[in-house]
Amino acid sequence: MKNDALLLFPPQWSPFQPALALPSLAAWLRRAGHSVECADLNIDFYDWILSNECAGFMGDLVTSTDLDEQERLGYEAIFASAPAYRDFVRSRLTPKNGESGEGGEPEDLVASQYMAVRGFQNYLSAISRVCGDLKISPYEFRLERNNLDSAELDAVLRDPPALLARYLQRVGPLIAAEKAPTIGLSCIGQEQLVWTLFLGKWIKANLGAAVVVGGTIFSRIYERGVLPARWFGDYFDIIVRNEGERPLERIISNQVTGRPLVDGVPGIVHLAGGEITASAPCAPLKTAEIPTPDFTDLPLERYFSPEITLPLLSSRGCYWGKCEFCHHGMVYGERFQAYSTDRVLEVVRELAERYGVRHFAFNDEAIPPRVLREIGNRFPAASESSWRFTGLIKFERSYTREDFENLRAAGFRSLYVGLESASERVLALMKKNNTKETMLNNLRYCKDADIWLHCFLFFGFPGETESDAKETFDFVIENADVISSFGSATFVLEHNAPIYHHVEDFGIRIRGQTARDIDVYYEFDADHEVHGAAAERWRLRLNEAALDVPKYTAVGWVPRELHLCLLSEMTIDELLTTGQAVRDSAGGVPADTPLSGMFSLVRPHPDSPACLVNLLTGQVIQLGAEATAVTEFCLQHNLTSMEIAGISQLLWDRLYGEDEAHQDVEAASHPLPAPL
Repeated sequence: MKNDALLLFPPQWSPFQPALALPSLAAWLRRAGHSVECADLNIDFYDWILSNECAGFMGDLVTSTDLDEQERLGYEAIFASAPAYRDFVRSRLTPKNGESGEGGEPEDLVASQYMAVRGFQNYLSAISRVCGDLKISPYEFRLERNNLDSAELDAVLRDPPALLARYLQRVGPLIAAEKAPTIGLSCIGQEQLVWTLFLGKWIKANLGAAVVVGGTIFSRIYERGVLPARWFGDYFDIIVRNEGERPLERIISNQVTGRPLVDGVPGIVHLAGGEITASAPCAPLKTAEIPTPDFTDLPLERYFSPEITLPLLSSRGCYWGKCEFCHHGMVYGERFQAYSTDRVLEVVRELAERYGVRHFAFNDEAIPPRVLREIGNRFPAASESSWRFTGLIKFERSYTREDFENLRAAGFRSLYVGLESASERVLALMKKNNTKETMLNNLRYCKDADIWLHCFLFFGFPGETESDAKETFDFVIENADVISSFGSATFVLEHNAPIYHHVEDFGIRIRGQTARDIDVYYEFDADHEVHGAAAERWRLRLNEAALDVPKYTAVGWVPRELHLCLLSEMTIDELLTTGQAVRDSAGGVPADTPLSGMFSLVRPHPDSPACLVNLLTGQVIQLGAEATAVTEFCLQHNLTSMEIAGISQLLWDRLYGEDEAHQDVEAASHPLPAPL
């Protein structure tokens, strides 16, 4: 029996953790009596990227590039090593149901994840280099052409990049096999825009299903007034604005009962009589009526993480809701509601029992202080529950040292906070209204409680001066003892953010039509000292200065979603110490790592020389016959670099005799020029 609806989460998003969108929708729709299937195409795409099928496709693609012969051989060797890469990454980043840290020393855990992340990044870099028309990493997906120009996107979708087209050959039949009359696509980030349109175009051209797009991106494009009418019918039928539960429930009911698709559906955008039309907004959901997210359909065992971290909410919207630069609360109709602490505890227990997980990430805009305090006071001790948590907060004067000690006892190991600026004058302009004293107190409390606190900040808010920017720079560098880590950016002007409605008060002049006609952010000119190139200079200056602060460089490579996994198994000091040791070691590789777990020895073609691929760095070395024999010996006997260093001279003498033979072997082996 076919399902009433198929919900798809398109690439590209984090492969380290499932998103909350589809499980939330599925739970609502199933409770309403609809049969729904969910598919996370994002994690499926990353799985496919590491598959032999994709590697074979990439190997064929290498021959059509403008690379010289040596470079082609290098990349062919990398793709011939796909099985080794897959094992290299998956053996370190595979969910183990709460057992990832048992018996593992901190340095082993850190080194293992370091190697997996670096190897994964380098393999994706090789794919990006050979494809040429796109860039993919664990953190982004973009076309080399303009990703935010509607005409460019139309052209790209008429003649899509070969990698996209090849993946669709795999996933298209799976989508068609569901025979669902309604197919929903969740687009929550601009990184997913290309894929959402690409999938929608194929579905509209090949299936009879209605295509409904949710998430915030298309709603923002509509709100800005730049949504192309031509996209309706070609790529999708309906855009759902804000929360999708009630609108999608009504759309599916209409489809099932044979009524017009948009009949009586609130909060949607569609085409009527050739004109874009929007129905009245849907009332925000009440927290008491929202079911526990249903992750049943998601392949939790396939996410790239040693422990699955499930996302959840303790509130909907932002309790502060005043920041001039932020429009994130739009999806909740600009209204804020907090769940009761009892309900949050109930959801955590239910998810832990149903899916056998112990890690959770609160995806709130900022966990409300009352809820955060009650979690610390009322949740069971982590020593009993084994639960671990992370989440976002806002600096608050009311927080006490005891609050963070209680959070630590309940299982919080990390938190994220919007520092934004260390200039109180700029913070007042932002309506952030924090003081240095409050920020430093919160930072000290977290440090003393052994909770990692990451700070987000940006340069270039309208009105910022060079002196203000230096305050932020100095604050971050001088307070590295209490700031666990930071991420820096530059100001962007978001459509419908509070500042957008009175830009003249900040000396901002929005530019007219640009090549990025569907961007949800505006290009602008301004009179203040630090904006544009000046803001970028401060960002780069801070990042460069941070390279001289060991604490900031120790674990800068750790994806945000994996921080919690590491901090669940060690203290902050242990993570920093081992992280720095890994960075300072020989390429991040422990001396006792078997070469068979670090290198792949392949012949890209039967008649080509053997190539040794470093799975961590992506370096490829072409081997001569003698070096191949020695390498095979080392790999077959699982020798480590430490062991090889100790017996290398003996091996050379026994296998090749005199020093001249040794020199001949080295001369016959040389690295191939692969830009990884």
